[in-house]
Amino acid sequence: MKMTEYDPGHNTHKNGLSLHISGLLDSNGHELRATVSQSRLLAGYENFLCHAIERITIKHRPIEPDTPIRYSYWATRGALAADGYLYFHEPVPACPTFGLEEQSGVDACVTYWEEQHATCRSVQAVFSPP
Repeated sequence: MKMTEYDPGHNTHKNGLSLHISGLLDSNGHELRATVSQSRLLAGYENFLCHAIERITIKHRPIEPDTPIRYSYWATRGALAADGYLYFHEPVPACPTFGLEEQSGVDACVTYWEEQHATCRSVQAVFSPP
């Protein structure tokens, strides 16, 4: 699913391996931005952001700075940047606790997100994160 198909009121901006969303300022207080290190992760990242938009606009659960978004074994959180965007980062995969060692971007988060979707599809189950 593409972001424009999901919610045409929000704009997706791609710049290489970076993706950011505009149009969430009123409902979330911040716009969202993150990067991945490989182009193969961009589609999964776009789907993950669809989940973030749903969480913010439909479930009325804003994404606050430095508050982790978790589901099972993946987690990410946004740090407030000087430009007002929440820039997502995640624990280094071998170190799953925030604050110990972190890396910018959402490679592990998107990889786990895609793996969970694939597992659910293989058993014909619905993947529905909180």
